[in-house]
Amino acid sequence: MIAYILNSTLCLLALFLIYRVLLANEKCYRFNRFYLLGALVLGLTLPSLDFFMGTNQFIVAPNDDIAGIDAQQITAIKKAPTIFVTGNIFPDGAEPEASAVVETNTSRFFPLATVLFFGYALITLILFSRYVYGIYSIYSLRKA
Repeated sequence: MIAYILNSTLCLLALFLIYRVLLANEKCYRFNRFYLLGALVLGLTLPSLDFFMGTNQFIVAPNDDIAGIDAQQITAIKKAPTIFVTGNIFPDGAEPEASAVVETNTSRFFPLATVLFFGYALITLILFSRYVYGIYSIYSLRKA
């Protein structure tokens, strides 16, 4: 997903630079409008195509091994109930050690997502109140 976002950002940036260099000062507004709409669609769809992303590294054939497990076995595991999953992956009963489990840091007072959400909400509230104040001032000027 991150690769798609980076690739689409680079595509959109390149298409926008082409617009700024070649078309920004042109008087064909209809063509400019269609170019910008087409560039937006192209910049968001082009990174998802196989030739742009490189080789088919994300495609798994049914007979491939992923980390030593058959792809068909993984498909069966995805469809199986949770109680049978560890038995299918580790048939010998040799589960990974408990030290391999990564512990998360929960000692922080505010998680980053919460801080970002409240910051976004605060900025939205400020801009919305500014918008309402602008509408009110236009209404009061019209009334006077």
